[in-house]
Amino acid sequence: MAPMALYASDNRDFPLPDSLKQDVRFWSRIYTEVTTSEGLIHDKQHLNIVYDRLSFPPAASYKERQSITKKKKKYYKKILLDLARSSNPRLISRRHKRVKALWPSGTSSDEYQQASNNLRFQLGQADRFKEGLVRSGRWQPFIKQEFKALGIPTELASLPHVESSFRPDAASHAGASGLWQFTRSTGRRFMRIDHV
Repeated sequence: MAPMALYASDNRDFPLPDSLKQDVRFWSRIYTEVTTSEGLIHDKQHLNIVYDRLSFPPAASYKERQSITKKKKKYYKKILLDLARSSNPRLISRRHKRVKALWPSGTSSDEYQQASNNLRFQLGQADRFKEGLVRSGRWQPFIKQEFKALGIPTELASLPHVESSFRPDAASHAGASGLWQFTRSTGRRFMRIDHV
């Protein structure tokens, strides 16, 4: 699925202001192109600046993935700090030029300095999202029917795509669980919490 295919052709319901286009493009890539065995190293404030697409070995553990990601972020941090310090274009290598080309012309030393602290890794979700679309066929019609009966906006039936990919057994590190990723404290406000 091409990332731009996610956008509605009629933007009256889903307006896309120019200020959000780069961010929407980034998240579209994450959910349609980049799988959970890959990820993007990017600037956390300027999502259109993507430094690298990492691919992890199939059997890589979480710890190994963290190590690979940390090394790559360190690599790009050094390049950005070099760009912040050097005003002489002849001292810049090919890898520096590639990173510099990602930024607008006239980017200042201070901006490169700041960018060196804004490196972020985002794991892809394309395969997980596709699986969630398949699973949603089991749950979404019932959820929409119940929401309609309760007077709740049926658009909220799509939240589990992001929260859990429609996996009823989903659990987060923060203790959130289920399709909606309720935490115990939030769950107590809205439902019965027991061993089930």
